[in-house]
Parts: sequence; structure tokens; C-alpha cells
Amino acid sequence: MFLLTISHAARAQDLERLLVEGSRALESGDNAGAEKAFRQALTFEPQSLQILNDLAIALAREGKGAEAIAVYNRALKIKPGDAVTKRNLGIAYFRAARYNEALPLLESFAQFAPSFQSLDLTGLTLFALDRYPEAAEYLERASRANPTDLQTLNMLGNSYLRSKNYQGAADVFARIMAIDPNSPEAHVMMGMAYDKMQRDAEEIGRASCRERV
Repeated sequence: MFLLTISHAARAQDLERLLVEGSRALESGDNAGAEKAFRQALTFEPQSLQILNDLAIALAREGKGAEAIAVYNRALKIKPGDAVTKRNLGIAYFRAARYNEALPLLESFAQFAPSFQSLDLTGLTLFALDRYPEAAEYLERASRANPTDLQTLNMLGNSYLRSKNYQGAADVFARIMAIDPNSPEAHVMMGMAYDKMQRDAEEIGRASCRERV
């Protein structure tokens, strides 16, 4: 019994050491070192969601997206409803351009925790799937959470343009120019939005004339 207790204590110490090494390696950017430590830690606790998630993060940072996705799915087999793992898997799918698989996970993430990141990623995923009106809804909410993020505003403006909401697009590009008056793209896109509005107005006018005739 005494020897068994010592053995358990030694295993616990080894596990703690590996977790500390892995965490420090992640923080310092030594992703390969983190992967090695977390893989060794899994030999002690193969069902640990935290270790699996940390390992997947290290793999993703090494550019091993497919392996990271496989590890996240392994974690979800252990605990299918784990919100953190589902969020991380959704982000991994997004980064791998697997947008159809990313979307339900990111939508759940945005509903569970409507932060700038969750709203922005969901909007970008919808944009990639050519679902522009829905993308605009999420990106609008993201822009309210972080009003000065130019990348989000630019994607929001483009979502409105592709949704043929030209007034919405013009308003967004005006917001961009208020932050960065020298943005050439914002000037061009605003001009495009106004041009589209003018053409629509002219088309409506011509249609009205035809109806009278």
C-alpha cells in the first residue's frame, strides 16, 4: 500500500510537471515543445478535455490543422456538449476553410457567448458561404462590440453591398472614413454604393414611366 501511494504521488507530480511545461511552452511560442508535453500528459490522463484542447491548440499553432481538428473531435466524443471544445473546433474548421462544418458550431458559440470574436467569426463564415444578409447581421453586432475594428467594418460594408443594401453599405464606409479618412478603399466602395443607389433610382423611374404609358 505504501509503495502504491508513492507511485500515485510520483505520477501526479509527473503529470503536473508536464502540464506546466506545456503551458509555458505555449506562452513562449514553443508550440512543438507544447505538443510534446501535452502528448506525454495524455498518457497519464487520456480522457482529459483540458489536455486535449491544449494539445489541439499547440497543433493548430504549428499549422497542423487537420490533426487539431481530429483531437477536438476526440474530445467531443468524451463529452459531446462541451462548449469550449465546440467553440475551439468551430474556429479550427473556420481556419481550415471548412465553413459548412464551422457554421453550426460558431452560431452556437455566438448564441452562448455573444462576444466580438464569436459574432465576427460567425459573420465571416456566413460571408464565405455567400449568405450575405445573415453575414451583415452578425458583423453589424460585432461592429457594435468593437466600433473601431476596420476589418470588420470593411466586411460589413461588403456584406451590405452584396446584399444590395446600398444605403447600409454607404453608411458603413462613412464610418470607416470617420476612423481613417485616408482609406482609399472606403472612398471607392462608398462611391460604388452611391452609384448603385443612383442606378436603382433611375431604374425605378424608368419602370414608373413604362407603367404610366
